[in-house]
Amino acid sequence: MKDSGPITWILLAALAIVSAGLVYVLTRDNGPAAPAAAPEAIAAATQPAAPAARFTRAASTADPNGFSNVRGGPSVEHPLVGRVEQGETFTTYPQTGQFWEVRTADGTIGYMASEWIRIVGGGAMAPAPVAVGPAAPVEVAQIPAGAVPAAPVPRRSGMIFPDSDRRLLGPGDVARLSLSELRVARNEIYARRGRAFADPNLRRYFSQFDWYRPIALEVALSRVETANVAFLQSAEAGK
Repeated sequence: MKDSGPITWILLAALAIVSAGLVYVLTRDNGPAAPAAAPEAIAAATQPAAPAARFTRAASTADPNGFSNVRGGPSVEHPLVGRVEQGETFTTYPQTGQFWEVRTADGTIGYMASEWIRIVGGGAMAPAPVAVGPAAPVEVAQIPAGAVPAAPVPRRSGMIFPDSDRRLLGPGDVARLSLSELRVARNEIYARRGRAFADPNLRRYFSQFDWYRPIALEVALSRVETANVAFLQSAEAGK
């Protein structure tokens, strides 16, 4: 066999080095594989953040009428479920929109016009979007001493004017009421006296309140009540 010379040996050496490197790459130990994530960990990572706690801010009403209505939904079309008097403390939380969810001192949950909500010791509450979850028991923030009057103003659940049997109403009382609210305010004077309404809608509406006790189709009114009925009728006619 003819001697191929130094070039052949150089090529054979280079081929041997490349082969050895390939064997090392294919056989080297890269260490144990990372364990697969547990199903529980994957589920936890994909869960949405817990909703912000509700009703953690003590507040009061700044309504010039001296009270704010609490409704069953975020608009004036929803029925009244309660009322907050001036000086009475309730709880709420930062929200957006014209009506905010509130919880009154007696535990009633409803909606109030946000323009009249004032945080105790904090002025007007600035709207801030937050995640709102389903209702759940939460710890209510400590209400500062002296925020609640020693003798809370008595309330009659669901009444627009719980004192319309004791004082004369004026234009300031009815300025922000809708036609339907004026009609309810007028008829609640009769309902408080125990009128058994012939109108099924009025009868059904007032029957939801525990203070309503129908006793007769015609009931006697005091002079103050009679004057307020006439005033509310004139306010309805002007709408």
